[in-house]
Amino acid sequence: MALPIDLIVPASETVVLDEKPTNPYAGSRVEYKIDTLDDLVKIGAVSSQENLKKLLSAAKEATHTALTTRETFTPRVTIPGGLDRADLRRFGTFLAKTGGEKDPEKAIFWRVIRSVEPKKIESLLTSTRLPTVVLITGFLFKDITVQPNATLLISVSAQQSQVLQANNILIKKTGKIKTLGGSLVIKAFSIKGEQ
Repeated sequence: MALPIDLIVPASETVVLDEKPTNPYAGSRVEYKIDTLDDLVKIGAVSSQENLKKLLSAAKEATHTALTTRETFTPRVTIPGGLDRADLRRFGTFLAKTGGEKDPEKAIFWRVIRSVEPKKIESLLTSTRLPTVVLITGFLFKDITVQPNATLLISVSAQQSQVLQANNILIKKTGKIKTLGGSLVIKAFSIKGEQ
């Protein structure tokens, strides 16, 4: 992988980062293989080991509730996205156990945890190797500057998650970062916006 470069979004322009970025940003796209839940902390998709444990605990509670409730299985609804399994309708319970708000961290965690057979979640540890490697894509930059009236648009398909990483992000007055599609986690040492 090439060394990270700076991303400067010129004034009054839009730069789009998507699944097939064009030069000069193609080298900034990275693909993370998630073999264990601990990998989510390593890549910055989940903020800390403590938070990861809380998310896993909530997923275990939501799964246990779903598996022990008869109404979960009638009528049978399958998981969207090609998994030939019953949708246990546990995401709402998971959100309730984690404070009720949906955020990118929870969405990325859920995308990974739902690849695990529900009956195996109870014994899952954060260090347990997942049955299927989950790929999460992202962009890695040295620094990002969004000039006035400029837009950095991160376009993700609805079923995907992205991680945008940089040392420093500066959004100048009237500049903006927008997402379109799935979940986005932004990780930086410093994120500043000019007033």
